[in-house]
Amino acid sequence: MKKKISVLVVERDPMLLLLESDFVERIGSFRVCGRATSLHELEQFFRFSSKTPELVLLEPFLPYNSLSKAMRLLRSTERRAEVIVVSLCSESSVVAEAFSMGIFDYIVKPFEIERFRRSMLGFERYFSGLSALPDDMSQERIDRLFRRRAMTEEPLFRDPPKNLNRETAMRVLDVLYRTSEPLSAVEVADDSKLSRSTARRYLIYLAEEGLIGCEEEQGVTGRPRIRYFPLLRSRLSDS
Repeated sequence: MKKKISVLVVERDPMLLLLESDFVERIGSFRVCGRATSLHELEQFFRFSSKTPELVLLEPFLPYNSLSKAMRLLRSTERRAEVIVVSLCSESSVVAEAFSMGIFDYIVKPFEIERFRRSMLGFERYFSGLSALPDDMSQERIDRLFRRRAMTEEPLFRDPPKNLNRETAMRVLDVLYRTSEPLSAVEVADDSKLSRSTARRYLIYLAEEGLIGCEEEQGVTGRPRIRYFPLLRSRLSDS
């Protein structure tokens, strides 16, 4: 079985901490190895935990701290990890500072699930490339390594047919990602404020695209009800 990429989630808001951790765990190639809500907890993790994260999801504006302080702490440990910033801050000076520090990607909250997925799968591709590096590298191989492409990966799904649109498809998909339980077409329609027939059409389309799964509800009498749930799949096999 392929080893999963370990992720340390650092977020000051406990609810967002759990939400981001859940998003990570839904991607089959990643697992959460630790969580922290402050710089102190981050220090404690590296001091006392034997776990080694390969990736840190970092909200740098922890209480009374800054991006530079958080990054100094991360770079001072022997357990080096790549960093993806997930922050409310979109100020150009902060983004430029993050870029100069070699951070893998910068995601502004609130983010779309597709954007988060693309960044994570872009890191997975990058990480897989690192693990297969030869002892002596050509310039072309080096160029491919440094061209991280976190922002230019293939979209989550192809353009929908003419009778459907991408924005509504994302709306339906977002409803499924915000719950841990499979939902019926009726429940998706109510949450997304769509008609039941419209919600059902988009659910069928997303299932055909391989982005969501479906299952028959067990233990009910009469016609079985179909419930839908999100599927996160890597596109490494497509590249």
